[in-house]
Amino acid sequence: MNIKLDENLGSLRVATWLRLAGHDVATVEEQGLTSTPDEELIEICRDEG
Repeated sequence: MNIKLDENLGSLRVATWLRLAGHDVATVEEQGLTSTPDEELIEICRDEG
């Protein structure tokens, strides 16, 4: 499963736990998208598939 964690859930601990469970995880912080409006994040997620 592909997961993008928004900044309110994007702690390293949560991302690491999900990665260890086999999920493909990206965080908005890792991608330089902190404070990006939700509407834009939705579009980015759609573009990423």
